[in-house]
Amino acid sequence: MRGHTRGQTTLDFAFGMSLFLAVVLFVFLFVPGVVEPFTAGAQEETVAVDRVADDLSRATLGSAERPKVLNGTCTAVFFDNRSASGCHFAGETTNERLGLDSRQRVNVTVTRNGTTAREGASPLCWDADTASLRDRSDCESGDVSLRAGEPTTADVDESVTARRVVSLNREVVTLEVVLW
Repeated sequence: MRGHTRGQTTLDFAFGMSLFLAVVLFVFLFVPGVVEPFTAGAQEETVAVDRVADDLSRATLGSAERPKVLNGTCTAVFFDNRSASGCHFAGETTNERLGLDSRQRVNVTVTRNGTTAREGASPLCWDADTASLRDRSDCESGDVSLRAGEPTTADVDESVTARRVVSLNREVVTLEVVLW
């Protein structure tokens, strides 16, 4: 053994490499969790879209006494971007009426129950003359389309959706809020 000046054995090498690989693996698994709070996520949008959908279905377009029963007049005014006394919203834009930051993009749509705007369903229309709902294909020039905010497209990847089944003019409809 006089010619060997190194004291490293196979076991020492295996232990050192195992320790090195364990540390590298720990760093790769731990570091993303440390920086995750600083990256944008959908958690805030989930809370916001649920708040908006609940507020619309329980207060803004209806009343607290009769939650999930929308007032036809206030609903038409909301979607027509007008203001009216007795309705529980204020502001000129959809974001202002919903209490959202102007940087957030939102779409609110009322469709027949069981259909959603994200699946391609058309919004309903409100006929103010007869105070009734119409399908999009039956809408006339004076009717109000029950869609507000920015139009959604299929390429919106990071959107959050909340749906509420509500009653409007004694019909069961779906109120859909999309936030991105």
